[in-house]
Amino acid sequence: MTPIYRHTICQAIEELECGMPGWEQRYHPVAPGGSLGEISRLDFGTLSLYREEMQRLTLNSFLMPEGHLAVYFLLGGAEGGGSSVLEAGFAMTPRWLTMLQRPGVRCVSVELAADLLPAAMEAGADVACSGVFDHAPRGAIAQTGQWIDFLVSPTNGAYSRSNASLLAIAPGLITDRLTLWFEERVWARKRRQGTARAFAATLDWLAAAEAVDMSVTQLSAATGFDSRTLRRASMAEAGLGLDRLLTMQRLNLARRALIIAREAGAREKGAKVSDIALDHGFPHWGRFAGQYRAMFGERPTDTLRGRLALAEE
Repeated sequence: MTPIYRHTICQAIEELECGMPGWEQRYHPVAPGGSLGEISRLDFGTLSLYREEMQRLTLNSFLMPEGHLAVYFLLGGAEGGGSSVLEAGFAMTPRWLTMLQRPGVRCVSVELAADLLPAAMEAGADVACSGVFDHAPRGAIAQTGQWIDFLVSPTNGAYSRSNASLLAIAPGLITDRLTLWFEERVWARKRRQGTARAFAATLDWLAAAEAVDMSVTQLSAATGFDSRTLRRASMAEAGLGLDRLLTMQRLNLARRALIIAREAGAREKGAKVSDIALDHGFPHWGRFAGQYRAMFGERPTDTLRGRLALAEE
């Protein structure tokens, strides 16, 4: 098939959540601002390349397509013009995972069917379905991540993507690299220490927690970490106070409830923004509306009624 390229600058959460076909995704911004970010996709049929860059601090919970493998590279940093590979790893798991995506750090990934890489399936079984690659800053793994980042870039990669011969050989070259890394076993379980371990537990908990559970007390009981450790970990790893992080997550869950009410026919069922705000722990209507508009760029009533309905009035 002819490779298909698409680049989207995302103003709405829904645009991000539709950016990776076959994936179930939930993007929850935890900092206010303008556009959320951008996502690029280069689809070869046998494998797909993705490049995500957030403009705001964002929680991303995702469920991969069954039977698929994702190899990822996190790129950023001052050295190399922001193209240093900070981490490289892989995942092939049927459960929800959550990561914190930071402004200035790009997530570049390769998605393909896991059975195309038998050695990867063996690796996944050994490290509970996800792990990291042991890579040198200027080594082959880092260089591959940088090349994929360049190829999928909406600006830098345009010339390369115009070369039909390169596009024809690229999937084979990428698959060869991945096969080599798994066969040579240059991977290990991702080990977290100190605050990173506590914050990882926080992210795992956030992926499934409901608004009624969204408190530091509940988080501490569920993870086994004391509240001081959890708060210190959130500030150290995310640069954001834990209490504010949980408030922002409740705000995101309130938005999802508004969308569900809209799709269910809010006007007929009598759903009210004030009730949904209360359900998610926001007793002060004015403060809720102000925080909501700063985060999502629209009023809660706009979300409930739908922008299309408002435009028709």
